[in-house]
Amino acid sequence: MRKALEVKRKIGIEKIIKEKIEEIKSICSEGATVAFSGGLDSSVALSLAIDALGKEKVQALMVSFGSHSYSTAIEGAKKFIKSIDFKLNIYEESGIQNKIWEKGPSCNACTRNAKLPTVEKYAKFPMIITGSNLSDSWGKYGLKINGRFYSPLMDLNKPTINNILDYYGLKIYRAGENIYREGCKLKHLLKMNANQDFHGKAVDLSNEKLIEILRYHSIKTEIANVKIIGPLSKNIALINVFPDLNETLKSEIFDEISKIEAIDEVYFVDSPISLTIMANPGLFNNSNSLKWVEQGRIQPEFVRPIKFKWLKSKNKKLSTFSVVAFEKLL
Repeated sequence: MRKALEVKRKIGIEKIIKEKIEEIKSICSEGATVAFSGGLDSSVALSLAIDALGKEKVQALMVSFGSHSYSTAIEGAKKFIKSIDFKLNIYEESGIQNKIWEKGPSCNACTRNAKLPTVEKYAKFPMIITGSNLSDSWGKYGLKINGRFYSPLMDLNKPTINNILDYYGLKIYRAGENIYREGCKLKHLLKMNANQDFHGKAVDLSNEKLIEILRYHSIKTEIANVKIIGPLSKNIALINVFPDLNETLKSEIFDEISKIEAIDEVYFVDSPISLTIMANPGLFNNSNSLKWVEQGRIQPEFVRPIKFKWLKSKNKKLSTFSVVAFEKLL
C-alpha cells in the first residue's frame, strides 16, 4: 500500500514538473533570470528553469543586503550553485533597504523597492523568475506574470515544492533562522532603523551570533532569531529558539548577545508575552491590516503565544509599526 502511494506521488510530481517545464519554455523562450536566494522556492524555480531552457539561457542572480544578509545564507546559496555546476551572480543593495526601514518594518516595501529593482537592473534576460508560491502573500494575491516578473510556482504549496526538490535529488543549505522561510536579518528589527550603527547593528550582530553558536553546537532548529524591540533610545533583544535549548546553551547565548554594545537588555521568549506596538494612524485604523501584522508578520516567528496592545503613534516618520515594549505573561 505504501509503495503504491509512493509511486502515485512520484507520477503526480513528474506530471507537475513536465507542465512547469513546458510553461517556462513558452513564457521564457528568450531566456530567464532567476531571483535566487538559496532557499527552497528559488532553488526549485532555478532547477525547473535550467531543465526547461538549458544552462546557457538561465542566469541565477542573488541580491545581498550587506550586513543584513546571513553569512550562512550566502554560503548555502554558493554550495547549492556548485552542486548543480552553475554560476551565481551576487549584487549588493543595502542603502535603499536602510532608508525603507527608517520609517518602520516593511518587508513588502523592501521586496518591491530594493530587491526586485536590483534584480531587474542586473538581469541579462527579458523575463525574471521568482519563487513566489501559495505560502506567501504574492502567491495568494498577485499575478503569475507582472511585467518582466514571472512566478511559475504560484499555484503550488510548500509540500509540493519540497517534493519537486526531492525528485531532483537536490539539497538546500539553510541559513538556520526558520525551517519554512528565511530572509535578511533586518526583518527581525521590529522598530524603526533610525540609526544603522545602533538599531541596525543590534539586529545584525545578535542574529549572526545566535546562528553561529547553534551551528557550532550542531543544533538543528525550526525557529532561531533575535527580535529587537524597544523605544528608539533602547534595544531590547528577545531570543526565540524552537525546539527549546538546555540551560547551559541558553546561558552561553545570553552571555554572548549581552556583550553586544548596541544591545541594552536580553531575554529568552520562554513563556507567553504581550507586545505593546505603536502604529501609524493608517495602520491603526485598519483592523484587517492589524490582524495581518499580528498573525502573518509577527506571531509566526515567535516561539510562544503573543497578546497585542496597539497604540496610535504621533510620530509622523513612522509609516508602519514599532514594538516599543513587552511583558511576560503568567
